[in-house]
Amino acid sequence: MKSSIAFFDSWIKDWESRDVEKYMSHYHTDFSSPIKGKMFDRAKWKAYKGILTDKYSKIEVNASDPFFFRHPKYTMMMFTQDYISTLKSGRKGLVSRGTKILYIAEEKGEPKIISENFTEMMW
Repeated sequence: MKSSIAFFDSWIKDWESRDVEKYMSHYHTDFSSPIKGKMFDRAKWKAYKGILTDKYSKIEVNASDPFFFRHPKYTMMMFTQDYISTLKSGRKGLVSRGTKILYIAEEKGEPKIISENFTEMMW
């Protein structure tokens, strides 16, 4: 099984690559997560990320202060996320900073994100 750090690093790399298929390979088939009060399953999440990929020419994700919490059944990863996107016009897109929590469960012997939560910091 891939280590937590290797999984985490490859997830960020694939997110920044804007390759939705590679990015989604990190997500569990039972994925579910809230965005702005609405629950997204894996299919809705993929569609949402596809829309963003079409909108942005560049995505940068910087993670700092990562904490990994292990339990026999799951892993929780918490970190400060700085996200910067660039629109295809060259202008800045979304810029955010906050705390992200990833909940990781095994699927077929591999770590997969089963849920995630992001809380934006007020600056």
